[in-house]
Amino acid sequence: MKTKHYTKQDLDDMSDGKKLEEFARKEFCRDFSEKLNAAMNEKGLNGKQLATKTRISAGSISAYCHGRRTPTAYNLYKLAIALEKPILYFF
Repeated sequence: MKTKHYTKQDLDDMSDGKKLEEFARKEFCRDFSEKLNAAMNEKGLNGKQLATKTRISAGSISAYCHGRRTPTAYNLYKLAIALEKPILYFF
């Protein structure tokens, strides 16, 4: 995992509660997508293959991989099973 470097604007945003919540959500999405992509590469799966294996739509898999969305708890469970990772791997 890469070391995070925050800009002055990031730090300023963290002082505002609503901005902090949005910032944390974006950070989680980015971290989740990095871990998901790494696990997919490890298994040699592309998005379409993972979608078929998990019965999650290819569009949702793409959104997870690009950090635009995070999965529901049930979809996270299906991803963890398909990628043979503990759920905590993604956190």
